[in-house]
Amino acid sequence: MIPALGGPERKLADATFWYEPFMKISWSPDSRSLAYWSTGESGSHIFLLPLDTLRPRMVNPDLHCWDMASPSISPDGKNLAFVCTSSIAVYAIYELPLSGGSPRRLASMMGYFGGLTWSMDGTRIVFSNDSGDGGSLWQVDLDGRLTKLPFGEEGSNPSSASKRDRLAYVRGWKTVDIWRVDLHSQHPKESATKLIYSTRIQRVPQYSPDGQKIVFESDRSGSHEIWLADADGGNLVQLTTFNGPQTGSPGWCSDGRRIAFDSRASGSSAIFVEDINERLPRQAKTNVQNLALPTWSDDCQWLFASDGHDNLYRFSSQGGPVKRISDKGSWFSIVKNGQVFFKCKAKQQCRDLVRTCRRG
Repeated sequence: MIPALGGPERKLADATFWYEPFMKISWSPDSRSLAYWSTGESGSHIFLLPLDTLRPRMVNPDLHCWDMASPSISPDGKNLAFVCTSSIAVYAIYELPLSGGSPRRLASMMGYFGGLTWSMDGTRIVFSNDSGDGGSLWQVDLDGRLTKLPFGEEGSNPSSASKRDRLAYVRGWKTVDIWRVDLHSQHPKESATKLIYSTRIQRVPQYSPDGQKIVFESDRSGSHEIWLADADGGNLVQLTTFNGPQTGSPGWCSDGRRIAFDSRASGSSAIFVEDINERLPRQAKTNVQNLALPTWSDDCQWLFASDGHDNLYRFSSQGGPVKRISDKGSWFSIVKNGQVFFKCKAKQQCRDLVRTCRRG
């Protein structure tokens, strides 16, 4: 905190962030406390911080959120609005009485969250959602009536004026391109060339096993879909047409013919398999929801995926029951030569996991 007209700054609390739209700090109307978001080994949480004691208190409603973030205190100081994610690009807007009580879900959305704010009179919550069209502004009232605002194209980070019925927001867009670098070059950095590009976003490129094709994710069609290109970036083909929910994270089977990816077409994240020649995606149905980030086994008989809550599972590429391969906080696996490599959330968990794996 720092005086508005300048002066010495005062550190209030430590916090760890990883996603900008979740990094909201909200004043209480009496200016005596703050609400903020932070992540750690115990998860992603919202905290209330009294400025007289600087002793943060965790807000802990009975919700199963991957991330509970972007807190905003209502103008009368009685309620807290926040976002609760259940998977990548799947989230809900909640309202919670600060005096005690159960949280109420006001809206469920699919897309990338881009910030929220209360209206001046405290009757509505305005927020940003990007389902692949660049982003737009929405509002939901306390009865759950959801409306897309007639303005706010490519809008994010809305903020309401405290004394006048006005709204400020950011209008912006991202252009993310795929580049190629020759690692055998004497100066690899100088060999960088733009390979696949558009006015929108393309990411997560994966070469086919024979190096002749590239599969990647892009929102160039107005929604996040899976695309295919030749190794030189030409002959682009759209492989999926879900037209709305987030679809991405493609990966090749070693046969060079099938790909696996995740999509929210069913309302929660699920794994799909598609033959690039047939172009008919098929869901690998399992008994666990919210699976994402698929990886093939070397023989393509199995898929590994995360459930969004730091658990990794293995299941048949045809679908079926899943088997949890770790009881530690782990995610994002890579399979190579019959071995599974994956990321851990915490150092101690990783050490424990290595010992578990070595014991078989």
